[in-house]
Amino acid sequence: QKHDFYATDPVAIDRFMQTIKDDGLSLSFRLWEPACGDGTMSEQLTKWGHKVFSSDLIDRGYSHVLLNFCKHKMTFDGDVVTNPPYKHAQKFVEKALEAVPKKGKVVMFLRLQFLEGIARGKMFDLYPPKYVYVHRRRVNTFKNNDPKYKTQSGAVCFAWFWWEKGFKGDPSIRWIR
Repeated sequence: QKHDFYATDPVAIDRFMQTIKDDGLSLSFRLWEPACGDGTMSEQLTKWGHKVFSSDLIDRGYSHVLLNFCKHKMTFDGDVVTNPPYKHAQKFVEKALEAVPKKGKVVMFLRLQFLEGIARGKMFDLYPPKYVYVHRRRVNTFKNNDPKYKTQSGAVCFAWFWWEKGFKGDPSIRWIR
């Protein structure tokens, strides 16, 4: 897919948000969605009561501002939540952790296989996620956010990776039912 645009199923967002609520966790009121695409995740997070600043590199008619997140120098006084282009996911994590304040949260919807890899292993040594929320039931993504072109739900396992800036330790695995 050109520009790696695979939109997150709103059901996956709702299941994650309900699970963290049930776990007694929360995100800040202000969120930044830096790979907003056509606004699917931003809209769902807004429904959950958050004020969402939406940006993207590509204009798909939704973002507040067009910007290359991997090259930005901005700071943000809230948390970052996104489904980044997978080929740039590590850079998104690192940039997001630079942008948020101490104790700020960075939440990324990624393939579970993001846990693998030598280069990412070095990043995980420096910036371990606090939680990894794994979907027990496989979820879909939609190429160009077109439901006709959904990923095969049995082929890829997705998880929500939750970083808290400054956290050191081993991540906890949590389940999304």
